[in-house]
Amino acid sequence: MKAIFEPVYNTAGVEQLNKELAKDGGRTVMVSGCIDTQKLHFSSAIASNYNFQLVITSDEGKARDMAEDARFFNGGNVMYYPAKDVIFYNADVQGRQIAGERIRCIAAIIDRLNKSDIVKSGTEKSTEKASDGPLTIVTTIDGISDMLLPVDRFKRAVINLKKGDILDVEDMAKKLTAMGFERFGMVEAKGQFAIRGGIIDIFDVTSDTPVRMELWGDSVDSIRTFNAESQKSISEIDKLRIFPATDMLFSDDEIQEAAGYILSDIAVRLDELGDNNKKKDSETYERCNRLRALSAIVESNSVNPKFISYYEKNISYLLDYFDENTLISLVEPMLLSERFEELNTEYTSSMESRYAEGYCLEQQTHGLKNISEMYKSLEKRKCGIFTSFDSKIHGIKTDCTVSIRAISAENYNNAFDLLLKELKSYQKRNYRICLVTSSTARKERLIKELSDNEVRAYNATNDDALVPGTVAVMLGGLSEGFEYPENKFVCISENDIFKEKKRKKQKRKHIDITELDIVPGDYVVHENHGLGIYQGIEKIEKDHVTKDYLKVAYAAGSNLYVPATSLEVLQKYAGSDAKVPKLNRLNSPEWKKTKTRVKGAVKEIAGELVELYAKRQAKKGHCFEKDTV
Repeated sequence: MKAIFEPVYNTAGVEQLNKELAKDGGRTVMVSGCIDTQKLHFSSAIASNYNFQLVITSDEGKARDMAEDARFFNGGNVMYYPAKDVIFYNADVQGRQIAGERIRCIAAIIDRLNKSDIVKSGTEKSTEKASDGPLTIVTTIDGISDMLLPVDRFKRAVINLKKGDILDVEDMAKKLTAMGFERFGMVEAKGQFAIRGGIIDIFDVTSDTPVRMELWGDSVDSIRTFNAESQKSISEIDKLRIFPATDMLFSDDEIQEAAGYILSDIAVRLDELGDNNKKKDSETYERCNRLRALSAIVESNSVNPKFISYYEKNISYLLDYFDENTLISLVEPMLLSERFEELNTEYTSSMESRYAEGYCLEQQTHGLKNISEMYKSLEKRKCGIFTSFDSKIHGIKTDCTVSIRAISAENYNNAFDLLLKELKSYQKRNYRICLVTSSTARKERLIKELSDNEVRAYNATNDDALVPGTVAVMLGGLSEGFEYPENKFVCISENDIFKEKKRKKQKRKHIDITELDIVPGDYVVHENHGLGIYQGIEKIEKDHVTKDYLKVAYAAGSNLYVPATSLEVLQKYAGSDAKVPKLNRLNSPEWKKTKTRVKGAVKEIAGELVELYAKRQAKKGHCFEKDTV
């Protein structure tokens, strides 16, 4: 048990709440009187004996902040699951990175499920320490609306290899491609693989480093991790697990079968629109052309996420991935309901319009549950509602309610004297005091300064016992502090103490296309994606609004469309020689590495200049005679 959770366990009514959750079947409990960060502290304490905790909040910003706070309370077993764009037409060039985050979450869930299955079967003891707690996944109400493949598909797709295994190189290449990996000459980013003779390099999306397998004939002779930039080996490992790099895992037969259904529905829709009518108006002509464009996508045999309901008959949702030993923490369900209704309205309106205009098929318009279905799916689950006010929530029946009193920690606005005064007051009242800072150096400095000012303070972790009347200074990140007055416990974050002024970002001047001085064929540099070739201006219709976009071509046939209203991110390339520059690849770390190298070089030059001027200043100058001319 983590000591930092003791104030929760000592709260009146929590024992009854836990007993209610321990009963068979679905149970829902409510904790009212909660505030911001404290909601996660309370929910994490309740979830500490579960296999999983799924935290659901109303928007992405809150979810990411809560994931950061959860890492302090739960250690490293915390992940953020980013929602898909349910309308699936607004994908941007960051899509692969976001998809990678989702896949890493799914991989972590499957790993925990597999460990639980092994322990239940009795073939192996659990390797999880009790203090590690549950795997905590934080997401939004949009995230649990995502249409996903059944978890068994992912389990079946995982490849496990070890030294001595027999491997067919070409068969391996086919499997990796089917799993969403891209083949390159050299591995640089996650989701890539390379084959050079008897050497296979793979950068798994769930790993921080790529892996190199060397074959002796057709047998795996060695497996080593290596540095993607230097290509140098790091360490040797005995086995390797390769997780899919995509969430679209279908066989060729399934793709062909789905293509038949899609093309059939397109034909029916074309007939409904009167495609065979020779005297159709321009709008009908455009709608039919859009449907024919869908046909071209399907006939290319590429798997498109837009048609997931055609490929997979048994659609799953994120909730389906968790076992019965999961606490689902609903943060402010009133806000969840509001966001879900907003999402439903937006989705329905958009899909109706898209269907009418020939952008999608009728089956694609049924991808979202309604709020009643969503709450219905929670009835068989263990749920905790964490809210500020004790109020009835439409569609949710609560089995037990606990009201608590939690208040926000004081904001000291850099006033250290005020902090000292407050801490001494807490000590006199025998409070257990937790002070959280993200820097080791600041942690040590705080302990020293507090001790020098007669405030008892010691170095602690969130597993260490909290001593009443002393300050436990811990390392971690916490957005803001909170207090339980009845339990005499306060947690203060460094944000409460050191309110640092955020530098205002200078607004970049909106520029016109003429100021860029570019013509189609010119090389341009995008501040986030690097070097590409300007292809001209194209008009693109989105949600019935036509806007101008600059088309920039990158390596490997990728294109980026930059809104004409955001040209400040582009500038004309100015090379120092006549050599043809190498284009960057979208979603590759190549450009980021280039910027890092340049920053390092600039920093080095700046250091040399500072040193030079320091030497000049320290040296005694030469005094020349007075000029006689």
